[in-house]
Amino acid sequence: MRGISVNSFVVLPMPRIVISYATKDGKKFAAELRETLENEGLSIWQDVIALESDRHWWSQIKDVLRSKELEDFILVVTPDALDGPEVKREIHLARQEGKQQAR
Repeated sequence: MRGISVNSFVVLPMPRIVISYATKDGKKFAAELRETLENEGLSIWQDVIALESDRHWWSQIKDVLRSKELEDFILVVTPDALDGPEVKREIHLARQEGKQQAR
């Protein structure tokens, strides 16, 4: 993800796209997708890159899905994603917040 340097700190842009996936069978594809989209200049949020260790993971996901800057929600569809309760919670919240689902 590209950012700007301010007083030797890198300020990252607010993400425009979230990638949701099941870790068990979608992690590799999600990482490749993130890299491809970032190379196109898009601002992506993915848990393995963006989660802060001092905050509960679900509260961070809720914050990003509720962000006004966030526009799109990409679901990496795999058997575990369709069955996983975490991904279902993310889908529900993204729909509730009116985020576009890229397919």
